[in-house]
Amino acid sequence: RLESAKWTIPDRKRSVPAATQQLATRSRLPSRIVMPEPDIAPIRNFGLVATRVSSTDGVSLEIGKWTSILEQLDVECHFLCGSSDRPADRTHIVDLANLKDPVIEEINSLCLGRVDRTREMTSLIQNTAAALKNGIYDCIEAISPDLIIAENALTLPMNIPLGIALDQALTETQIPCIVHHHDFAWE
Repeated sequence: RLESAKWTIPDRKRSVPAATQQLATRSRLPSRIVMPEPDIAPIRNFGLVATRVSSTDGVSLEIGKWTSILEQLDVECHFLCGSSDRPADRTHIVDLANLKDPVIEEINSLCLGRVDRTREMTSLIQNTAAALKNGIYDCIEAISPDLIIAENALTLPMNIPLGIALDQALTETQIPCIVHHHDFAWE
């Protein structure tokens, strides 16, 4: 039913490609149907997630590129990270996202270079991820991002709980995410 689909049929004086006319004839539909524009809100608020957004390391430079381009498009950028040199009013610090946090350093010393994992290690990782997820949710509630950009936060094993927490938060909230990484574990 065309009426219930809210489609519109433009003026028939316009030329219609032969293939469209044949399709319309076979399906008994008008020769030209225009679908309505999707009802999509503009994306105006981004959250960028990384372990650190400061200095001239690769992640900070990449986030700087994103920010520069997005702000030219009138998109507001917020940063969720463990340390930052970006504007404080747009930065949400979660200490456990920092690679230098003592808990993260302990997890790394216990996990990296090993192929086994103890129950205690798993518990420490999961408890830390739960605390990080709370920080991620606090940020999400504060900024209501339309989209999140994860910059090197899901591939490197340098902050395992951050990857777990971010994955869970993205799955639970269904916020769209661009996963942008330039350093992979096998490099």
